[in-house]
Amino acid sequence: MNTSIESFDLHHHDGEFPIYYNEIITKDNSSYQITTGVDESQSVKNNEDIKKAIAGELEFSKPEITELTVVTTNKGKIGEFGQSLEKTNFFPVQNSIDYPEIQTSTLEEVVDFGLDWLKDKVEPPFVIDDAGAFIESLENFPGVYSRYVYDTIGIEGVLKQMNNIEDRKATFRCVLGLMLKDGSKHKFAGECTGHIIDEMRGSGGFGYDPIFVPEGHEKTFAELSLEEKNSISHRGRAMEKLVNFLSNMEI
Repeated sequence: MNTSIESFDLHHHDGEFPIYYNEIITKDNSSYQITTGVDESQSVKNNEDIKKAIAGELEFSKPEITELTVVTTNKGKIGEFGQSLEKTNFFPVQNSIDYPEIQTSTLEEVVDFGLDWLKDKVEPPFVIDDAGAFIESLENFPGVYSRYVYDTIGIEGVLKQMNNIEDRKATFRCVLGLMLKDGSKHKFAGECTGHIIDEMRGSGGFGYDPIFVPEGHEKTFAELSLEEKNSISHRGRAMEKLVNFLSNMEI
């Protein structure tokens, strides 16, 4: 027991409000009382646990940490997953295997294909995602082709497409795909509305972040902190749904 503590005893107070409490008396005769509640068995256990903790004998169980593989070549996405998962028992591990992204009309179809292509190549559980910038005045271009457009003409090319266009409304969309050990697939979608500015601002984030200002804000995604971005972004909202799903099941 801690050398400054003379005694540590459980007492029961009889009165209008019966209650159990721990009394600590130190070697200098100071007295402290800690209320434990009205349940006798729980109060006894509480007293025993505190005594063990004082003596350094109490063993605290550590939550089991489950690795969640995130299939991406983008380290920025790993940072976003890490921030979203930090209060869970899941830890993101990057797998940089490249997989084909089919040219189709929806993000969901791209994710479905990717999950099926990867299921025999990556140990589940694993997650992939597909995201895009859908600009209204460009008929939702680049949309599902956002990665290809970014790799070919870049942000500068997109801004050139928007020269002299006043309507700059855009929606960033993301679909996460989760493959579980039983072979089941689950998808989680999120989106964020805002507008495209006429020049790049900020050094954070990745992709189209430097030219997108989310609705209700003045900063681009690239100017926001990781925590700020995750709280409002398309991927952050999709990850919130993923985290809720993972927290309610064993994988």
